[in-house]
Amino acid sequence: MTDVEIKELERVRAHAEGNRYTMGMLREVIAGRRAPCGDDERFVAHVEDYRVVASIEEQPCGWCWHVSFSKPGKGVKVMTTDEMERILAVLCAAPGTWRRWWVDPTTLSANVVLPVSKEQAFAV
Repeated sequence: MTDVEIKELERVRAHAEGNRYTMGMLREVIAGRRAPCGDDERFVAHVEDYRVVASIEEQPCGWCWHVSFSKPGKGVKVMTTDEMERILAVLCAAPGTWRRWWVDPTTLSANVVLPVSKEQAFAV
């Protein structure tokens, strides 16, 4: 990962921290009355050949990071968990603190949802 890509991830992290998606906003996205954060380039970073979208969302369990990894073109092109971990380390997660992810069948993107840290949770 280049220094430029790291700075881009840091820019996205700062924007996500200051522009959280509440549960009400997520309902509006689902209903089609609000654009998803991935349509807003301020939530998007380009790392290597991947498009990374990062947001902080209010989930039933509390505030969570939602990070999506996709690659242009047909078919599922998922980066390795080591690659995801390097990006998550810049955005929101210490190495080795996550291992669960899924592929969204509608967008063919890999997704990770993680609780925000206590410091982030109380910086509302």
